[in-house]
Amino acid sequence: MGEKHPIQEVIYKGWHLIYKNPKCDLTLGSLSFFGGGTSWEEEGWVAVVENKDNTLKWILNVSFSEIFRSLEVKDDTIIAISEEYPNSYQWRIPINKPEKLTFKFTSIL
Repeated sequence: MGEKHPIQEVIYKGWHLIYKNPKCDLTLGSLSFFGGGTSWEEEGWVAVVENKDNTLKWILNVSFSEIFRSLEVKDDTIIAISEEYPNSYQWRIPINKPEKLTFKFTSIL
């Protein structure tokens, strides 16, 4: 793991363009949640930020997800939708164990 940086550094000064979707911007308690897409087709991302010092807790960048369109938090789990015609995915990402994520694919044809 590398150094922690404010999410703004990752979004605006990153190694490729990262687009933040305003519909994926949520603050709950001590954490903020963001999501969007990248300049590369089919890639999307979700990030969690610690509000107290504005540092990145984790970021998930998925090479096949499409852009993240919405997110909400229920029972310490992020429920996010990523889609671009003809693909749609529903993601369940545990906030404290993002490596345990699950997703479901649906075609929107």
